[in-house]
Amino acid sequence: MKSAFLTEVFSSWQGEGGSVPGSCFGKRQIFVRFSGCNLALGDFGTNGCIWCDSHFSKMRSPKLIAIEQAPGLKNFTQVQNPINIQDLFQIVRNLTTKDLHSISFTGGEPLLQENFVIEFGEYLRANGYSLYLETNGALSPENVVHLFDFCCGDIKDRTARAAKNWEQLAEKEILFLAHFARAGKSCFGKVVICAETSPNDIQWICNYIDCNLTNRERFPLTFQIVTPINKEIKVPSWTLVAKCCEIAIHYLGKENVAISVQMHKLLGIL
Repeated sequence: MKSAFLTEVFSSWQGEGGSVPGSCFGKRQIFVRFSGCNLALGDFGTNGCIWCDSHFSKMRSPKLIAIEQAPGLKNFTQVQNPINIQDLFQIVRNLTTKDLHSISFTGGEPLLQENFVIEFGEYLRANGYSLYLETNGALSPENVVHLFDFCCGDIKDRTARAAKNWEQLAEKEILFLAHFARAGKSCFGKVVICAETSPNDIQWICNYIDCNLTNRERFPLTFQIVTPINKEIKVPSWTLVAKCCEIAIHYLGKENVAISVQMHKLLGIL
């Protein structure tokens, strides 16, 4: 039986995504957070995104997992890594509520542990759960697309500093989401914007989608206002937010563009 290295498992509400099709914003989820991120570990020549809020992105195998003992109580216990499928399933069952929408595979980057994601995902689906993937989109979707009902994929502009060549990474992320859309999955792209975001970069992203994807492969886009985790990161002006939306709407249509904030952080929930 396969096992995985996680950092935490808890119940909360999805706080990202806004109102675009494919978003699960405001829906109750159980979050299964995987350790390690290929971008933070240097796959594209940097130390990952400057606004990353996952403390274990640079750790492939932490010793302990924080497990919420009851939904919404923020009462955690710790168990040893790695964890096997049966033990993790029992934790998920314990956190399952009547209003549960889906299980969120998040990180770090879940697909770094693809074999476990496949086996555990198939086990969850066999037991009636819907699955949501939150991913940086820099790895292959081929083996996992059948598992997920919903997908939020990052598309990073140059201000994320996630790659020495940001266009190369953004192209890979766009094509990842196109694969999900082509398979008929509910998916959307998330672009984190900050005060330094360039409208020209947003135009590059939207133009690439418009020129290189078929109608079946296109997907909605949400602009997420950055959460300033340090003094270096500043929120964008509303003039800049409006400009980014205007550009995206030109290429994607107004029904496929929205803004988002990290609602869970604003409300102080998990």
